[in-house]
Amino acid sequence: MADKVEVKTEIKSTPAQAKYPVAEIVKASKKLFGYTGALVETALKETGKQEFTLAEAELIVKKFAVRPIKK
Repeated sequence: MADKVEVKTEIKSTPAQAKYPVAEIVKASKKLFGYTGALVETALKETGKQEFTLAEAELIVKKFAVRPIKK
């Protein structure tokens, strides 16, 4: 039986936070989030947005990484 994984759903964003394009976040994905570029790219592109703050990207990637795989 799988353990429950709790993921924060709150984004603390201020107007001063910089937004980065998907390609830039993907290049630094292993260092930023500990996940492969392919996983991060898929997670971010699935939203349809082109730019994200690091907080937004982290939340999206973490949710994507723990969701069940469809068979």
